[in-house]
Amino acid sequence: MHMTGRMFIVDDEPSIVELCKVVLQRRGFTVVGSALDGEEAVSKFRGLKDGADMILLDYRMPRKNGLETLSALLNIDPDIKVLFMSADTSIIDVALRDGAAGFLVKPFEISELIDTIKKILRIPEDGPRLSRASA
Repeated sequence: MHMTGRMFIVDDEPSIVELCKVVLQRRGFTVVGSALDGEEAVSKFRGLKDGADMILLDYRMPRKNGLETLSALLNIDPDIKVLFMSADTSIIDVALRDGAAGFLVKPFEISELIDTIKKILRIPEDGPRLSRASA
């Protein structure tokens, strides 16, 4: 039984994208796509057949930064939940004002990432998770 959570990951560091994929899939989330910059994120997100529940979004990226990408993604799907992940704390207020559902300051613990995602997607703490038999 997978918990609800179709995730899309956007970061210009391939290692961060891979780490997030592994961590999220182990926790029962489905990673529906990823992108290494804002332009790619917008075009790939637009092409997703069933959309996503949440986008993990970096701020400092080539071609389109996180704030520009946030605006473009919200134009495509006004209900999408976007979780910013950045070491740049100067943009927290702007990101939240512009529609981000949350902000994680890099570096962060994996447990912080999972807890924040659960809070934003309103997944109960004791909610669905992979059964011991299938894990």
